Amino acid sequence: MRRTNLASTTFVILLVSLSYALPVRGDLASATKAYQAQQYTEAYQQFKTLATLGNVDALYNLAVMNLHGQGREQNLNKAFSYFVLAGDYGLSAADNHARLIAQQLEHNPEHSEIFTQLAHQFDIREHNRRLGFESSDLGDTSTLSTTYQVQPNYPSHAIEKGIEGWVWAEFDIDASGAVKNTVVIDAYPPHVFEESVLAALKRWRYVPPESQNARRGRSLLYHFNTHKGERYRQSFTSQQRLYAEEISALVEAAEQGQSDIQYRIATWLSSEQYNVSQLLKAHWPDNDANITLLRASAQNNNAKAQYRLAKKLLNNSDPRTRQIGLNWLRVAANNQLSAAQWTMSLHTTNSERQMWLKRSAKQGHLRAQIDLVQLLLEEPKSAEQDITFWLNQAQQQDNTHPDLLWAQALFNKHRGQAYQQLMSQARQQAQSRGWSEAAYQD
Repeated sequence: MRRTNLASTTFVILLVSLSYALPVRGDLASATKAYQAQQYTEAYQQFKTLATLGNVDALYNLAVMNLHGQGREQNLNKAFSYFVLAGDYGLSAADNHARLIAQQLEHNPEHSEIFTQLAHQFDIREHNRRLGFESSDLGDTSTLSTTYQVQPNYPSHAIEKGIEGWVWAEFDIDASGAVKNTVVIDAYPPHVFEESVLAALKRWRYVPPESQNARRGRSLLYHFNTHKGERYRQSFTSQQRLYAEEISALVEAAEQGQSDIQYRIATWLSSEQYNVSQLLKAHWPDNDANITLLRASAQNNNAKAQYRLAKKLLNNSDPRTRQIGLNWLRVAANNQLSAAQWTMSLHTTNSERQMWLKRSAKQGHLRAQIDLVQLLLEEPKSAEQDITFWLNQAQQQDNTHPDLLWAQALFNKHRGQAYQQLMSQARQQAQSRGWSEAAYQD
């Protein structure tokens, strides 16, 4: 973790917050906005999607809409069922509403077909089996050892302005331990720290895992924090007053269900060294607050939060926990996050693997495009035009990528001279990038 001593500079805190918040279609705030605009059909569908993720507020709102006939005919049996389910998920006020509705019905609503159907669909025990986890499950039990590591440079303009932030990157590790295929999944603030992390990771070396799959899609969340010395501690009370309005806005946005803000706060709270995390601790003092917010964001349909949870759970050695991680990964992939779709391809067999690779490749994911070409080359029934199409798509992004040159060589294996030239180019490009040449041999 990088911290920069600001003893010789004026400490200026830049609390960049809601200005970078991206609205997430289908989160609680979006669904509530549709409801308030009386777009009931859209709101109902969004609440129902959230309910499948265990979002208790969505279950409660579905009950209210059925109770009042908003966007559909009034249905007291459904309203009762959703209130009971919201109570099962921990919202005690919902139980009182369920009892009041039951008094208005001539029959026992728990004996209705509707109650049986919804209780099965949203059963909390089934939800916990598929997607439930404890904070302790998120510990990384598969940390890799580095043999060489340099810290990313803290950009000078960020130091001068007191900007703090993070970069979440993913990369592969080759047979020599070199880092390759690095991509940025998320960075905050955008366009500040990414280049520093990418430049540093090029020089990192790991003890390579024996398993090929264990070398692929490794995650790194790197925090850029300024040094918090005596002068910072002396000025903290005045900073609390100065930024009270901004902090209140963040808290309110999170509590109203803005999933991007929940995700961002979770990331801030994952490090105690952020200035904003120190300020937010007054509202979220619990040691596991970052996990609470990350869970809330994931249940609020935020694909990055879902993917972050999946990656953490998949790093656990317990098979059941890993399966829950895989379930969250599938949720993130179905939520159209290309990185999650590519990662799904690492955990599935050929027919499903090709489907996930195509979905990711169509969004421009370079590793998915190259992997898809290699998979198609292995299948005798693959159409040549499909291979050519995805080769061209990948070439538009990086036409000197060693893996792509190697795939081109295999595609031209029947053309002796072209094959040899492409294999040679693949080795040369690997060498120029500091990657192992072992994977590009005849």
